[in-house]
Amino acid sequence: MDALKKLPLHWIAIALLVLVVIVMMFRQRRSGYTPATGKVITMMDLEEFSAFSPVQKANYVNNLMAHMSMLSNAASTNSIMDYKMHLDKVMTESMVPSMEQPAPAPMQKCPPGMMSPTGVQPGCISCPENTMCPNEGMTNPIPCPPGTTSTVGSIMCTQLVVVKPKCPPGTYSPTGIEPGCMSCPANTYCPMKGTTTPMKCPQGTTSPPGSKTALSCVKTVSVMR
Repeated sequence: MDALKKLPLHWIAIALLVLVVIVMMFRQRRSGYTPATGKVITMMDLEEFSAFSPVQKANYVNNLMAHMSMLSNAASTNSIMDYKMHLDKVMTESMVPSMEQPAPAPMQKCPPGMMSPTGVQPGCISCPENTMCPNEGMTNPIPCPPGTTSTVGSIMCTQLVVVKPKCPPGTYSPTGIEPGCMSCPANTYCPMKGTTTPMKCPQGTTSPPGSKTALSCVKTVSVMR
């Protein structure tokens, strides 16, 4: 121990640096890995290196060669900390996948009820009235079948409901709606729309055909001879 205390500090630093390099070289030889340049990767955790993609591995070797003079200068200062710091910089630069282009973001399809000339955003618009767009990514709307209809932006067509007019007051039909409405017979009246059965005038009264109210029913006048 006394002999070690007498050694200059820079000699001790150099000895530690050499020891670290030897250990790392031994680990790399055991792994069987040697970079394409033929030079051993120094101060590199091989487990971390093995997780690199092929592009990142190539970047690391290239960056290591590009920084070799800087690393040599760091080593010559007898500072293991400086040497490791510069190698960490190489590691960080190598993690950037400069040769790997990011995959383009997938184009968003038009949602159901909408369409566009390409079927994707931008430019999606609602499907027109009386058509339907039931699926994603539609480029053309589907016309509604006969007897069906739809509103703007529909994903399906619905049965077309035809509202037939009711028979007006004074008329009737078996269904109460057109067609087939008839004038109410004499001695009856039809006060409401959609009458299906005429109402009879009270006993002793009469009304003309097509009567609309009970006021049309009047007493019968007897003719004396």
